[in-house]
Amino acid sequence: MTTRRAYSVDAESLSTAERVRICRALVGVVAEAVDSFETDVPWSNRDEWPREVSQAAQVLTDQGRKQRRRNEAYAQTGRLSRSKSVPAVWDAWVTFAPYAFDATAWAADHGRLVSLADEGTSVAVWLSPDEFVRAGQEITPVPLRPLD
Repeated sequence: MTTRRAYSVDAESLSTAERVRICRALVGVVAEAVDSFETDVPWSNRDEWPREVSQAAQVLTDQGRKQRRRNEAYAQTGRLSRSKSVPAVWDAWVTFAPYAFDATAWAADHGRLVSLADEGTSVAVWLSPDEFVRAGQEITPVPLRPLD
């Protein structure tokens, strides 16, 4: 089992583009370990999303339609298995997650790997020592702050 430590990123004061870059970079660092993932889709915000984010939201909503509640303004995917999903669903999650109110990815042992909230303004990530080094390089100049 990989030993991981929890970190946060102070993303609230960053631009949307920078928050998206950091969220996607951190997801990329832990991607190999991701076993399952979930997100909500706040459709009420769709007018603020770039086209590719809206398309990703539709893929996730279609995938999660059987899983969880859905209405015109808000949907949830429920927890999706990465190995049982087609690659396009994972790719859609990576694209959309920084725009979600809640997006989380877990390892096979059910430990959290990344948790993004409030459209990428709240970011927590659980990293091994090697991942910590990679993450620091990926999100420079924004620092990772230990949570424990």
